[in-house]
Order: sequence, then C-alpha cells, then structure tokens
Amino acid sequence: MNIAATDSTLSGYIDMATAAKTLPNRPHIATIWRWARRGVKVRGRDERIRLRHVRIGGRVLTTAAWLTEFGETLAQADAAHFAFCGSE
Repeated sequence: MNIAATDSTLSGYIDMATAAKTLPNRPHIATIWRWARRGVKVRGRDERIRLRHVRIGGRVLTTAAWLTEFGETLAQADAAHFAFCGSE
C-alpha cells in the first residue's frame, strides 16, 4: 500500500488527540472518545447526542466540521430544554 495514497484518503480527518487540542479548554482525549462512543445525554429526554466519527483500521477519527456540528446540536438541545422549562 502506498503511504501517500493513505494520507490523501484520510485528508480532512483528525484523530482524537488533535480534536482535543483544537477545542477551547482542551478537554482530555478520553472526553472526546466518550462523546463519540456514549455521547452526551440530552436534558429532559432519554436521548444522547454523539460526536460523529469513523474507524479506519485501528484509528478513530473525526473532522473539525463534525466537532462543530456536535457543539451546535448540543447547544440547540439545551436551548430547546430551557425554552420548554421557562414556558411552564
């Protein structure tokens, strides 16, 4: 297998360590892994939001866009929860 071909195939993906370094407050790598595997429970609902990821070989990878999507989805879920709580 050509290494250059492998690198171009994986362009855009980042590993969990790199993902942790790109986020504010630099969460631990285990936190990023937990977001991908177990997700974060949505307040007031029996639902979890998970960080999108792929497994290629032994590597677990995500993208900067998926990190942004994850954060925005969590923020929307929180906003919906607090809007519902405030309307009672």
